[in-house]
Amino acid sequence: MPGMAVNPDKTVRKIFSLPKELWQQVDDYRFSNRIGTEAEAIRRLIGTGLKTDEILDLLQNVMDDFDRAMSYIDDNDPAGRTEHQHFAEILRDVSDLRKSIEAIIRESAGS
Repeated sequence: MPGMAVNPDKTVRKIFSLPKELWQQVDDYRFSNRIGTEAEAIRRLIGTGLKTDEILDLLQNVMDDFDRAMSYIDDNDPAGRTEHQHFAEILRDVSDLRKSIEAIIRESAGS
């Protein structure tokens, strides 16, 4: 936030170099998202990048559920579930994944 006092107990300053092409992407992101400072744009991008593992874990859960459902979709399903019930479970998982991703993006964007 512009004009905000820096608390040295909670703030770490770093100097680093970036390739021009990467910096241009940061700058483009900043302007397309109307972010006031370069530092805030970088913080948001780092936050989003760090959340990528969470997103990938959620996606892996959905894929695992899908694989399990596909292996059970036959007349010998031990739980007695139908094909439609399996796919309903998958759709619920996908919906949960979408909500989680949206929440992560909102949190990373500072909304």
